[in-house]
Amino acid sequence: MRITKTTRRLLIAAPVLALMAGIAYAGLQIALTTPTSISVTPTTGVDGEAAYKGKLIYLQYETSSGSGVYEDTLISVYADSPNPANQVWDYTGELRGARDIFVTRSTDHGVTWSQPVNITNFTNLFSATADPDGVGPLGQTTYWGDCDKPTLLGTTQTGKNAVVFFAASYNALLNGNQKTATYPEFGGVEVPYQCTYVAWTKDAGLNWTLQQLSDGVRDSKQNNGHQTGAGFALVWQEDPHGLQPGQAEGPGDGGSGAKTSQGTDVWYTAVTRSAMNGAGFTGFPAGVRVTDNFTSRDQDNLEYGPERASRANVAIIGTTAVIAYEETKALEQFDTGKYIRYHTSTPFSTVTTSETGFESHAYGLTGDVTKGQGWIISDPAENARRVRIVNQGTPGPTTGLLFAFVYRQGLYDQGGPADIMVRTGRKNAADMNSTGLRPEDLYPSVNFSSTATYPLPTGLNTGSDRELAASNANPLNVSSRLGLTAESDDDNIENALAHRGEVDGDEIIIGYSWTNDGTLARYTDLANFNFFIRRSFDGGDTWEAQRNLTNITDTKISVREPRIVKTPKNTDPARPQATGTFFVAWGTEVNQYEHLAESVINLDIFVTRTVNDGLTFEPVQLLSQATIDAEDEESQLRPEPEGTVVHAVFMDKNTTTGALNVMYSRGLEITVPDPVSDDGDDDGGCSTGGSGTPWLLMLGALALGALALRIGDRARRS
Repeated sequence: MRITKTTRRLLIAAPVLALMAGIAYAGLQIALTTPTSISVTPTTGVDGEAAYKGKLIYLQYETSSGSGVYEDTLISVYADSPNPANQVWDYTGELRGARDIFVTRSTDHGVTWSQPVNITNFTNLFSATADPDGVGPLGQTTYWGDCDKPTLLGTTQTGKNAVVFFAASYNALLNGNQKTATYPEFGGVEVPYQCTYVAWTKDAGLNWTLQQLSDGVRDSKQNNGHQTGAGFALVWQEDPHGLQPGQAEGPGDGGSGAKTSQGTDVWYTAVTRSAMNGAGFTGFPAGVRVTDNFTSRDQDNLEYGPERASRANVAIIGTTAVIAYEETKALEQFDTGKYIRYHTSTPFSTVTTSETGFESHAYGLTGDVTKGQGWIISDPAENARRVRIVNQGTPGPTTGLLFAFVYRQGLYDQGGPADIMVRTGRKNAADMNSTGLRPEDLYPSVNFSSTATYPLPTGLNTGSDRELAASNANPLNVSSRLGLTAESDDDNIENALAHRGEVDGDEIIIGYSWTNDGTLARYTDLANFNFFIRRSFDGGDTWEAQRNLTNITDTKISVREPRIVKTPKNTDPARPQATGTFFVAWGTEVNQYEHLAESVINLDIFVTRTVNDGLTFEPVQLLSQATIDAEDEESQLRPEPEGTVVHAVFMDKNTTTGALNVMYSRGLEITVPDPVSDDGDDDGGCSTGGSGTPWLLMLGALALGALALRIGDRARRS
């Protein structure tokens, strides 16, 4: 079933505007400004209008120690093509302009933004040649320096420090180590391996220092990181055989790094803020292997091993790094799928190794008692993936809650149905050895001890970690309609994905996209995904029933890319954090028949706020009020500590011109008058019915009228 752009606008507008028109709302609400592009002409080069993966952070810091004067700075980072004629190609052979990384900043709460600055300048440089078509006419062609998506790290607790973390095809060392990958399934297209880079600032984004962390001897992908007031920690994966295309069985576009070659390892580096701000700081320590997957070499003399690790996450909790990732079972001839493993290392800033492997290569963080092996927290009989860590720095006052692992798990692989599982880490006040981070501190429990002798035996019938993990208590199943104790195959029709979460004190809020029939939602438009949340106020012991926040009843529309973002801690004592306030956003897409879909068709982005820990939410609003010729996706929300201001960026694609831009919008708290009687008695409640014209009804009517004009105009032009 194919859906025209005109039809898809009607599909999304009708249910949303009907919802808006049916509610009369009085009280405080966030009002959003009209989005404007911040990916404009840079200081050097041109505006390639090919912006990619825009990110946003909000910093709040004292101008100088003890001054009592505080400043706010917003920083946005994105990739774009300042030299469009310098083209590169992806593993599919599709040509595009090479990308650099750009930074723009605002010091007046988003009212104005600086002219974007190119912090890489790779697109006029090259370190490799490659064959773009695999058949010979073009032969070996210059592959210009090209940057992948940036990860941007910084918060109110990092002062003027921020970090940009990314991979790029340019090897600035020019040492001859950079390899290339060839893709026979795409006609023999050849692409250089990517190198890992990091850039940091000590002055809230005015100046940046660039550092190279790997040289392309393995292909870098899936950069991730975390920051606290203590410092920054970075993780990524390196594939010895190059990026693997994937099999298009999941919801993504493929080539994300989820599929890997045997021997792929997770790498790590970190630095304290005190070291970064020191006069002698020269950069992050050289990265080290967290995992132990390089055990031999293959016939091409490339690193090899039975396992492959991917999609790592990291959190700094106190002085400890917690690292989690998915890893194949190394039993593919008998059992497909992946485990979730995790490691801890204290202190997080010690970037050294303790183990020596094949060819005397080093692996295993010095502070990791598992010696590079990690603890399995998932059911080894099932397929677990996409682990996230949601955490806080101080244990919950009653339960000792510090963090939660959230991941997908099911019997199936390659896009099959799964549930969202949770294990929490709690500090036990009655146990003097408890840190909240050990396997003994997890709930539901896992069958490992932090004091065992590691690494444990490998293989079956050896007392291996797989056999121990088989006795793990089942994790909490927060997405199944059958309840928290349901196993993933108790209902193999439903499907959940896109999990998000936050913890605050003893509270956990988990969100996920869910459908009652994964097969119908995937292969037809007779079922769709909505975004649900569940709350626990006792560290995960008990949970409220799941709630549907999006309520899209038209099954031709599905939710994608949801967000849950709580207010940050305050640095300025005059602006205290509203701990019960958080924002929820989600995008929408056309629910296509998978076998007919050529790519994702994005629609609009919506946002709402709660000021009472998710008990109630304000009426849903459009964050991206796109025209009929636009698609919007990938929102980033950054509230200010009081929760009365939120900053947002998202990606906007003009489907007529092909222009891609990073759009910015600011939300400010306003008072919505009582729709029945504006007597100044603002009770902040919601009501239905009543006399007069509700504020949201007027808004809905205006939006519906504008939509009709856009559709009519599009119809005339087509």
